[in-house]
Amino acid sequence: MEENERRLASKSFGDLLSDGFRLFGRNYAKIILPFGIFLVLAIVLDAFIFTAVRWELTAQFGSIEEITQRFLEDPYGVSDEELDRYMDYQLMYIGISILSSIIQEVFRILAVCCVSMFLYKQYRRQNPEFFEEFQGAFNKKLILPILILGVITPIGLAFLIIPGAIVFLFFIFLAYTYNMEEVESPIRKARSLMKGSSFQILGILLISIIIPTLIDLVYMSILDIAWQVDTSIWQAPGTRNYGMIILYNLAYSIVGILFAPLFICLLTPLFAQQQIKKSFEGTYSYKKQYAPRSGGAYESPYRAPEPPREGYAIPEAAKPIPKEEGFYCPFCGYKIPTPKKFCPNCGESLEELNKFKEGV
Repeated sequence: MEENERRLASKSFGDLLSDGFRLFGRNYAKIILPFGIFLVLAIVLDAFIFTAVRWELTAQFGSIEEITQRFLEDPYGVSDEELDRYMDYQLMYIGISILSSIIQEVFRILAVCCVSMFLYKQYRRQNPEFFEEFQGAFNKKLILPILILGVITPIGLAFLIIPGAIVFLFFIFLAYTYNMEEVESPIRKARSLMKGSSFQILGILLISIIIPTLIDLVYMSILDIAWQVDTSIWQAPGTRNYGMIILYNLAYSIVGILFAPLFICLLTPLFAQQQIKKSFEGTYSYKKQYAPRSGGAYESPYRAPEPPREGYAIPEAAKPIPKEEGFYCPFCGYKIPTPKKFCPNCGESLEELNKFKEGV
């Protein structure tokens, strides 16, 4: 187990991404279920809550556009009443956009939290039960990721992008730590694990956005041609049809729903690596400390003592170890009496060292 942890801790970012894509493919049939349920619920709630308000905004759009045009031509040609109408329109539009994004993110974070520990344990080969982990995700600490990631982050992104991005980066691992029984302070733990991995998190976020976006562009172009409809008919008070509004929004969101689990799958290997690195702190280093020489051999820090001056007896314990009696592992210093492919103490590969010794 310790050898596997050391290997995971030393994996490159590319290897972690490969692991994340494999995690996505192997567990997709299970994890898409909570994402599908929660994101469809978000679409339904959005339709019932905001359809009437959006219709009012649509009805006012013509007059607001006219006010905007006249204001650009002559700022003094617009009355105070018209400016008030314009400001009310903008505030209502911004408010609806923020509330709608909060609803979507809250349900998205719920889905993420439902599968995060299952994916983590699956990646660590602990053979978790999906429904058991799903039920365990709903505990009293769930409010923490919902508030920080589902509410505060979209508000920060709406007003100032940078604060929202900082909150997201600092506390994204809260989707895991809130559900760890041994963690007393999930927020502090998430912040601690994030240190040193901000660029990797940004890279994962960009990948999980770019891939669905490219696919969605193709899908949307096809859908726009195949389904040309005037949605205002469904939104108008006299002919309002919530079923068609939900179906329309679902059709245009299907790619985002299908690829929604990608981010948490790509993030899980990075979280596992950060978790292991933190557990290694203060014990021993998981990195290769001794760079190879130009000839390919690793230089060991353990050397035989210098020969004593003439007249002094050499203690038995201080005598240099003959070459044929063994050598020291260049990674951990463990004495290995006979050539081996891997160090029996730290598990590192010794093939290059063996090749060098054979060449000598």
